[in-house]
Amino acid sequence: MLFFSFRLKTEYPSIYELGKDFVDNALFKIPENFTLKEKLSNRSKAVRVMKFNQLQIMAELLDNKPLNRFDDSRVNAECILLKSTFNLEKGAAIESLNRFKIAKAIAISYSDNPASLYMDNYIRIYQMYIDNFLD
Repeated sequence: MLFFSFRLKTEYPSIYELGKDFVDNALFKIPENFTLKEKLSNRSKAVRVMKFNQLQIMAELLDNKPLNRFDDSRVNAECILLKSTFNLEKGAAIESLNRFKIAKAIAISYSDNPASLYMDNYIRIYQMYIDNFLD
């Protein structure tokens, strides 16, 4: 996405200006400086960038749990729990889905494959919730 944004800005500046706000909002922001610990750890960098982009919940998921892949029954159980506890409307579910997609992109960009696979669990949960649990 960053390469696309750069090419659009340099090769088609008039088109870029029309969609600048959308493109800027679609890209996650990166803090100016990383600490030494963050420079040495892909996970620390990914967590810091998530927090910097107001993805606190996603960052906390990486700090507090083993990063296992959920099987289909676990994804279904999480959807049932999500429906019974929060009964999210479609808009809120789509927003959560997109936030997890951004968190996954951040993890991928910092080569944190376990974190990206873990974020994929929640992408699957919210996608199933939207497809099967909303009226």
